[in-house]
Formats: sequence, structure tokens, C-alpha cells
Amino acid sequence: MVKLFREADTENTGQLAYREFYEAFKKLDQYNLSEHDLRILLAIADENSSGKITWNDFTPFGINAIQVFLERNKAKSNAKTHSDKELFRVLFDGEIKKVSQILLKRFEAFDTNADKKHSGFVTFA
Repeated sequence: MVKLFREADTENTGQLAYREFYEAFKKLDQYNLSEHDLRILLAIADENSSGKITWNDFTPFGINAIQVFLERNKAKSNAKTHSDKELFRVLFDGEIKKVSQILLKRFEAFDTNADKKHSGFVTFA
């Protein structure tokens, strides 16, 4: 994956814009990543919302997420009954928790009033 990341960094800046990241990781055919998976990877990889993704930003959570996606996709291909719903819940649980933490952190960044307190609401303003 390091090679893929470096090849996608055509300007040799050490970081990828969202589009570069998306296009690079879309090429990982062996993982069968869905559009949803790729969007989750983007959210995880750019946790600080800078709009740029470095390998160091991606490594702690992104590699684990791809492994989860791979195991989930293998389980999906082997699933034959409705009783496998519990297996899917277990496979997605860590992914859901991590994405929830990121979304909450981003929500709180926008959820501030004049006193810098969180109201629990975000408006277009």
C-alpha cells in the first residue's frame, strides 16, 4: 500500500488530496472496496479535516479498516442465511464506533455558539 500511496502522490508532496486518495484506493481490486468503504477511509484518513492525507495520518486506522472491510467482504460472500446478521454486526462494530467518534468530533467542531459552548445543534450559519 505504501507503493500505491507514493504512486498516487504525483507531485511528491508527501500527501494526497481527496481525489488522489480516492482514485488510488479504488484500484485495490483484491479488497473489493465499495463506494461506502472508500468514503469511510477518507473520513478516517483525514481525521483532522485538513483536506490532505499523509501516509502517517492513514496508517494507524486505515490499514485496520481495510482489513475489516476484507474480512467483512469474505464473510458476506460466504453468508447463506439470515442468521449471519449477527456476524455482520460483529464485523462492522469496530468500524461503526471509529466512524462515530470521528463524526462526533467533527460535529462538535461546528457546534459552538458565541460563548464557545456546545448546544447540540448545527445550523447552516
